[in-house]
Amino acid sequence: MGANRPITVRVSEARLRKLMRARRLGTHSQLINTLLAEEEERLSSHAVLRRASRGLSPREIKSLFDALTAGGRRGAVADLLAGRR
Repeated sequence: MGANRPITVRVSEARLRKLMRARRLGTHSQLINTLLAEEEERLSSHAVLRRASRGLSPREIKSLFDALTAGGRRGAVADLLAGRR
């Protein structure tokens, strides 16, 4: 993957505008950067969960992943894990 190489993608203008309005963002770049940051955080949270879940019961693992799926962020997951320690 090229470092900082610009790319072009085709996305419906209506689709972009709908998300921009919903998130109250002014530019396409803000929307794309926000979506990418959220996805990076989601991936990071799942990695933290996988590392932390070693030694947890299947029921505890399920509740942690349910918290993430319900829109929890890394802080909320960390709080759940901290209660375990």
